[in-house]
Amino acid sequence: MRTGSVLQHALDFCLPALCPACQIHSGAELCESCCNDLIPIEPPCRKCGSIISNEHGCQHCHNRGIPGIRTVSVRYAYAGPMRTLILQSKIKARRSALLALCELLDWEHIQSLEVDLVTTIPPSPGRRYGPHLASTLAKTIAQKIERPFQSCFKQLYLPAAQHDLPNHLRQHNTADLFKIKTKQNLPKNILVVDDLLTSGNTLQSASKCLRQHGAQKIYAACVARTTALR
Repeated sequence: MRTGSVLQHALDFCLPALCPACQIHSGAELCESCCNDLIPIEPPCRKCGSIISNEHGCQHCHNRGIPGIRTVSVRYAYAGPMRTLILQSKIKARRSALLALCELLDWEHIQSLEVDLVTTIPPSPGRRYGPHLASTLAKTIAQKIERPFQSCFKQLYLPAAQHDLPNHLRQHNTADLFKIKTKQNLPKNILVVDDLLTSGNTLQSASKCLRQHGAQKIYAACVARTTALR
């Protein structure tokens, strides 16, 4: 573990517990003020995770969804306290932020899914040491819904950050991004977990690999959505 991470964990252990987002209000959990500042995706499009803006359905995916993904579970926009929590967990490896994010998953929808296996979008090659948010979320989900967790993917290259790219380059950026680590067929119903949903192209690439190895119904769960929220 890096020296900075060790020091951060020591400080988190020794200092009085504070809200993992604002770091002002006392308590290890998200404070009432930060909870109120979360931006919910209501009502969500279960096919792509965007807000459904009118009675005609989703104006983002036009009810087509993410290719290969049956439904998407996500509750909040990547803004305000949600953005802070994700940065605190990914950059500063704060355990309190990780725990708060696990609580903010769309548990009601996740628990309604027919799932045989939970997997995760893997860490990018060469990433800094520390907890991997998507893996932590996936393992928490697997434990709570009492299904096995398996790390299915190997990532073949380091793509550019999806949120930094224009829409027309995002699919090419993640094409053939993964391969499956096992030669055996996978279960039919698989839940793929990632931290952020932007274009859906990473999930589409993952779904393509899973289907080539026997999966039939593939679901996705993310803790936040970065774009197409209005």
